[in-house]
Order: sequence, then C-alpha cells, then structure tokens
Amino acid sequence: MRKIKILILTLCVLLAVASLASCKGKGEGEKPEKQYFTVTFDSNGGSEVQSLKIAEGGSVTKPQDPQRENYVFDHWTYNSKEWSFETDTVKSDITLVAKWIEATEIYSCEPISATENKITEVKKKLDNMVIPEIIGGKSIVAIGDGAFEDTSSENTKSIVLPEKLTSVGKAAFKNCAGVEITVKGQLTEIGEQAFLGCDGLKSVNLGEGLTSIPFEAFRNCSSLSELIFPSSLLSVDENAFENCSALKAIIMHTSVATIGNSAFDGASELEVIYLYGKKADIGNISIAENNDEFYNAINNKSYIYAKDKPTNSGDYWYFNEKGKIRIWDK
Repeated sequence: MRKIKILILTLCVLLAVASLASCKGKGEGEKPEKQYFTVTFDSNGGSEVQSLKIAEGGSVTKPQDPQRENYVFDHWTYNSKEWSFETDTVKSDITLVAKWIEATEIYSCEPISATENKITEVKKKLDNMVIPEIIGGKSIVAIGDGAFEDTSSENTKSIVLPEKLTSVGKAAFKNCAGVEITVKGQLTEIGEQAFLGCDGLKSVNLGEGLTSIPFEAFRNCSSLSELIFPSSLLSVDENAFENCSALKAIIMHTSVATIGNSAFDGASELEVIYLYGKKADIGNISIAENNDEFYNAINNKSYIYAKDKPTNSGDYWYFNEKGKIRIWDK
C-alpha cells in the first residue's frame, strides 16, 4: 500500500514538473508586445500639426508642411539637427521642432494694392517651396513674369501656390520640368507660356473671370489629366495645351468661341468633352487646324449637362451625390 502511495506521489510530481515546463516553453515562444512612442510636432509659431504614435524602431511619415505668415517652412529638427524622415527612427517619445526662414530671404515682392503683393523674384530655391499666404502683411495674389522660370528638379521637388493666388505672369513657371506644382487658388489671369513644360502639374483651377488661355500656356504639361473651363472663357489660343498627352476629359461651355491652331495637338488621350449649353451651339465653336483630338471628341463623344434625367433622347451627363460625373441612361 505504501509503495502504491509513493508511486502515485511520484507520478503527481512528474506531471506537475511537465506542466510547468510546458508553460515555460510556451511563454518563451510568445513575441513581446510592441512598444509605441509619441512623436510631437512643435510648429514653432506655425499652424498646428497633429502628433503621431510610432512603434519603436519605426520611421515617421512626413506631415504636411505647416503655414506661418511672413515665413517659409524649411525643415523639422530634433535636438537642433535636421530630422531625416527617410533614415531616422523612433526610440523614445520625441518632439520635432519646425525651422523657418523669413519669406523676404526667399522672395522679392512688390505691392499691387494696400492689401496685396506680387512675387517678382525667387532669391533662393528650397527642396519644397510652399508659398506663404501672406508676406509683408499682404496677401500673395500674383506671380510675376519669369519668377520661377527654369527651376530645376535637382534643387526643388515641389511648389505649392497659395489659395488667394489668381494671377500667373508670362513664363512664370516655364521649364520647371520634374517639379510637382500644386495650384490651390483659382486663376483668372494667365500669361503666355506660364506653365510651359511643367510636366509635374497634374491639375489647375481656372476661375470665373478668365476669358482667354494664351499661347503655349500649358504646352507639354504631360501630367495634366482633366480641365474645367469657367463660363467666362471665350478662347483657347494657339498651342495652349499642345502635347498634354494625359488629358482625357474637358468640362466646358458652348460659349467658347475659338480653339486656336494646335491648341490641343498631341492630346492623344482626349476621349470625352462634357458641355454646358445646347448641342446645337457646338457648331458655333470655331476650331482651327491641327486639333484632330479635340474635334473628334466634341463631335463624336460629347455630352450635354442635365441636372435631372431628360425625357427626350440624347447624350446627357450629370453629377451624382458624390460629385462624380455620370452619364444619363437613354
């Protein structure tokens, strides 16, 4: 009997040891929980930038540059050294501080009115150039002739134009090849060759009051994919959109009177034109030579705007509840 008790006790001990060993082995195989740290952005007088939670050893996604009146954002620093979003990693809670440059060190301006300024010269090129809304206490509403002409993509990756900007002068951004250009404002005045060769321009806002798009204004803008013409537009001059090879659609009014020679020559992807007006008025638009792509689109694949579903047959378009263009079923 005693031997049986000893045997049972021995078995219990062995089972307990085995159980502990099993638990220990299982615990060793578990991965430790990730540790997260807070990255705080001190904009140093600029607009607010939200903080981020980053896993230990992870990199920080570069936020949108902050804005500050009379200053140009340069870069983010950590412990007074420039932070590299490509190579630096997070090992603890950190605060990145914005470094600014006075706008007058970058741009020369001249007053247009008591409240408005025009940039006439760029004195220093930066990697990413976000033009301040206000310089010298006045809103930036215009870019002068040739101000950014021949800006190299080796020095500047992007240029962002402010929301109140309405005027871009002759050759203002001519030959800024490889530079991503963002137009926030609505342009009502555009000079000849203003964006010639700007293959990094993907979209442009054309505002009411613009009556003409001049010679070579957007020639060789090979990333421009869609155009919306204001109702005030009357003419598209020679070579205005020549070689805009990514252009697929245009929204325009039948009140446009003339399309100049080669205005859309080389717009090989132009597929469709959405019109405001009457189908009969298409014939009143004077289309000059070397505009085969535009001519074929407006005559073979154009649609007339109708807010509500038409009762008569025809080709009509509308905006859906999400603001997307749709074609009414016949």
